[in-house]
Amino acid sequence: MPTVQLKRVYDDPAPEDGYRILVDRLWPRGLTHARADLDLWLKDVAPTPALRTEWHHEPERFEEFADAYRAELDGEPDTRDALAELRLAIRVHDVVTLLFGARDLDVNHAVVLRDYLLAHPDPRSDAPDGEQPSADTSPEPTPAAPDGTPAQPQVNDLAALAVEHLERAHRAPAGRSATSIAHGRGHALRQTLIALTAGSALADHDAPGEATLQVLRGHARLTTATESWDLADGALVAIPHERHGLSAIEDTVVLLTVVVTPHAG
Repeated sequence: MPTVQLKRVYDDPAPEDGYRILVDRLWPRGLTHARADLDLWLKDVAPTPALRTEWHHEPERFEEFADAYRAELDGEPDTRDALAELRLAIRVHDVVTLLFGARDLDVNHAVVLRDYLLAHPDPRSDAPDGEQPSADTSPEPTPAAPDGTPAQPQVNDLAALAVEHLERAHRAPAGRSATSIAHGRGHALRQTLIALTAGSALADHDAPGEATLQVLRGHARLTTATESWDLADGALVAIPHERHGLSAIEDTVVLLTVVVTPHAG
């Protein structure tokens, strides 16, 4: 079973942190992106601004806040979607650290989130290799400057990311590593780079919707209950609209592209 642990984002990163996910809605004051050393920033899994403002980190109201936050995790559309993305990341990585900025280690929303995950186990947790991570599994680009100047588009070096995540995959017990390279509110496409060592796999999982899989390097096999496809360097395939799995015949890096369906209203 994956390990989900908590840590202040201001504390020094450590190898035992595993996959580091910031679960605060606001970027930690005074912390650089390099210093944070994130694998993922999931803004929308944090309490909504209205709830955070109403609570204002008052310890005596923590239980009241926790009830309201759990209700958001159950029903707020953006929060629910982010929670699903968090669960996907947990299925892919054996150790996940939820990072938060609050000073109080016991009275903060990350404690509620971790306990919620434990109380509401992933229905697909019996397949620990689970489905591929969602595309929202990497740090956000640098936010806009205080004067409102938009941030520059993020440019990704796929070759360098492939090398980096294959190295991570070789260090990971499950032989997998993943990161999102295109994501965020308003984006119609989400893209995730997934590295698998030879012999490792993503166990059977449901189709993510309209999606394609491209092999950047290596040799993989995509399978359904009735068919299979061998995919070598450069192969691009539309993911079938049925339950499927992916296995690496040799060290492999793939690019998953998913069409995001916006919420009505």
